[in-house]
Amino acid sequence: MDKLPKQLKNLMKRQKINESALARKVNIPQPVISRLLSGATSNPRVSTLLALAQYFNITIEALIGADNLPSEIMTKSAHYIYIHTEKTLLEESTPQQMIMSSVQDKAAFAYQVNNNLLQPVFDADTTLIISPERKYHHESFILVKKDNAVYIRQVRILENQKVLLLIPSIPSLIEAMDESITVIGTVIESYRQHVSH
Repeated sequence: MDKLPKQLKNLMKRQKINESALARKVNIPQPVISRLLSGATSNPRVSTLLALAQYFNITIEALIGADNLPSEIMTKSAHYIYIHTEKTLLEESTPQQMIMSSVQDKAAFAYQVNNNLLQPVFDADTTLIISPERKYHHESFILVKKDNAVYIRQVRILENQKVLLLIPSIPSLIEAMDESITVIGTVIESYRQHVSH
């Protein structure tokens, strides 16, 4: 944690923000920010680090100096998004991992396919970028919650506006969209590279 004060000072200088303004933005008392900047706090709370990392659009590792800070150009054109798992989505908890994304949708998050059940459409370890705000349309892939589980489904909209959901790997299995299904978001991008754990 000895690199934290220097990293935090650099980030504040980049953002042209002072201690009191930063404290207000991240909802952390100003004395806590002062202790972090002076190095007086050697073991800050994870919630404090997370709030600061989110504000500056970096990982906690970059904030504490375990990773290099991303360039200013990179932080302006890209930002970090959370990598959700089925567990974090069902528990509505904050994930512990993030990836850099150039998706402009600030509410977007990543979801990693962890099995081969969606082949040939999505391989295991495919990372999907999900937008909770983007409206689905005919042929969209969506992430849904049903029966305390999370699934990827493909949308079919019939002429009468009835919505059907297909399992990507078994398109002959169809279910109607009903009140037992909650749409979490629409798939807006997919990457077949592996995200390390």
